Amino acid sequence: MQCLRPAEEGARTRNKLGWFAGAYVPSCLSIVGVLSFMRVPWMVGQMGVGASLGMLLISELMILFTVLSFCAIATNGRLLGGGSYYLISRTLGPEMGGAMGIVFFLAEAVGGAFYIVGFATAIQTTWFPVCQAGNHTAHCIDGDPKWPIVLISSLSLAFLGVVSFVGASFFTKFNTLFFLLQFGAIAYGLVSFLVPHRYSGTETETSQPYELSTSFPSFWSDNAGEEYSRQGGVCPSRCDFHTVFAIMFPMVTGILEGGNLSGDMQNPAKALPKGTVWAFVTSVTTYASLIVVLGGAFPRQVLQTDLNVFQNSSLGTIYIVVVGILMSSLSAGLAQLCGGARVLQAVARDDIFAIFKPFAKGSASGDEPRRAVLFIWAVCQGCILVGNLDLLAPLITSFFCLSYGLVNLACLVPASLGTPNFRPTFRYYSRWTALAGVLMNFGVMMWLSWINALVSLLCVAGIVVYLSYCGPDKNWGDVSQAIMFHQVRKYLLRLRLISHDKFWRPDILMLANNAEPGLVDFCNNAKKGGLLVAGTVVRSDFRTAAALVREVTAQWWGFIQQAKLKAFPKVCPADNLRHGAQQLMFCGGLGGLTVNTVVVPLMSAKMIRSPVARLALPWDEAGVSEDVTDLRLEAGEVCELFRDVLAVEKNLLVTHNFGYETELQMHWRRRHLVIPRDNKAHIDVWIVGDLNFEGSCPVFQAAAGSPRRAPAGPATAAAAAA
Repeated sequence: MQCLRPAEEGARTRNKLGWFAGAYVPSCLSIVGVLSFMRVPWMVGQMGVGASLGMLLISELMILFTVLSFCAIATNGRLLGGGSYYLISRTLGPEMGGAMGIVFFLAEAVGGAFYIVGFATAIQTTWFPVCQAGNHTAHCIDGDPKWPIVLISSLSLAFLGVVSFVGASFFTKFNTLFFLLQFGAIAYGLVSFLVPHRYSGTETETSQPYELSTSFPSFWSDNAGEEYSRQGGVCPSRCDFHTVFAIMFPMVTGILEGGNLSGDMQNPAKALPKGTVWAFVTSVTTYASLIVVLGGAFPRQVLQTDLNVFQNSSLGTIYIVVVGILMSSLSAGLAQLCGGARVLQAVARDDIFAIFKPFAKGSASGDEPRRAVLFIWAVCQGCILVGNLDLLAPLITSFFCLSYGLVNLACLVPASLGTPNFRPTFRYYSRWTALAGVLMNFGVMMWLSWINALVSLLCVAGIVVYLSYCGPDKNWGDVSQAIMFHQVRKYLLRLRLISHDKFWRPDILMLANNAEPGLVDFCNNAKKGGLLVAGTVVRSDFRTAAALVREVTAQWWGFIQQAKLKAFPKVCPADNLRHGAQQLMFCGGLGGLTVNTVVVPLMSAKMIRSPVARLALPWDEAGVSEDVTDLRLEAGEVCELFRDVLAVEKNLLVTHNFGYETELQMHWRRRHLVIPRDNKAHIDVWIVGDLNFEGSCPVFQAAAGSPRRAPAGPATAAAAAA
């Protein structure tokens, strides 16, 4: 698939990001986010160190399988912009890819608004808290803080929109700064937890102050097991493993965020695996260290009741951790904006949805999706104004689980089918890891919330059905063809060469050098669910016939698809019609799916036209010259052709007067081939038994003369059954 027209591609320059700035930093910032500061201490207080590490193991194992599948697909051929969307669409087809592209874009847009609102909330609670009764300060807010949060969010979104609009090189500079500040704050917090010192804080729910000392690792034994409570203002009722898992699961999503910048990388096949794998290792190490250190440094009650214990217990000043919290929210929002804009640009360039076509345009320098940036900015701003994004958070989690499951599926199918062109240079995967990734992602999605899982599946299924019927035809070599080939071959090998008489049906070879719509319609109806092969013989030398055969075959396929026929064309080069028909009778089928009936139309001077030109009407005026399709036979040769059909033990069906002399014209109604009918009767002559031609061909003479002696109607047929 060409992303750009040749003239445009030459005029534009691409960014050349490496593995660190292009894949590692965006993925780390998306995985290790604000939850590491605000919710990991609370999780340890509820689940204990053991269950927290178990939850981390389950989540990260699922992400590991996804990373392995993602790296395998990313190293299997050329990878353009769009990240996960590009991988899914090129493997599972445009329908599934288009559905996931839209869903992934919406998830990025809503997720970006969610992170930016979190950034604004952190600023408001730190510097502009709500005024308490009898305790008004100069910077406190009297009343509902909604609109101050909306104002801060809008200003922050405008800043991030400008950064995204400028381009990926500018975005990565800010990302590197955010990365240093965020992970510096985490490291500072870990050091603070390990050093014994006194600190003070406030219980989040009751505003009760307290003062304690860190004492690592004194509290390991107390925090080893689970002890769920309702404290903390997080669980609607008493917390349990399922509730805590659902709240904390988003901390492991975002591992594929670097893939959205695949179009901006110098060598994505090398940068993505290296950056993504190292980001995974960094996230696992960071979260495991936090769980172990927090569980040993603080009593359970503090971890459960003080959601700000990370910053409250910092050495010296709380503002180092506060800056880390702010940077984590801001960097995640920036990643969502940039990633979502590039996904939308990739979907628009594939021209799957015509409404998104304006967003395909990129800038001359760096091919930046600036129109898409403006659109995702508008969507995020609308979400900020609407508010109450907490209701959409579980649905966004389901969308991410679904996309990760499809990435594993995109690796599983070609790996299982043994597709020859699936040869990734990344070797640390197998079909079993991909299968485990599919099962774990879909299983966790259903376990977290079957309602949200059902909604996300219905959304994707609706878009897939729409694209199946109304979407453009894209030939991307998706795996659906490989699946169909595998299944057809499997059942074709199991199909018996000689079927039982109870299930006999006509499998027709129609010798259609001079095919008319009436004959095609007759054979299509006569096959009764059987096989119909439209055999055409062209007069040409074998070595020079390739181009001609391709042209005639293409004309036939166009006619079959336009008329919605269930038929297959077969074009054979030969020096005369009889020799070509002999080859078609022997080669017209495969395995147990072979022809058992041959339709031979009688030919006269009035029938000789260019059959391909006739077939091409009305959608294509192009045709093939008559000198290669005028293959009339003498009466004796026709009789020899009849004997050839009977010699290979096939049924012989001789047709005549199917619209040749009455000039029947086909027309289209709702894109189907329609043959005009009248109320005249017709004659079918059935000859059953052995045919013995002596000298001449009486069948030919009788059939050829029948329209003159008995002009009964538009369709007169003579049939001989071997």
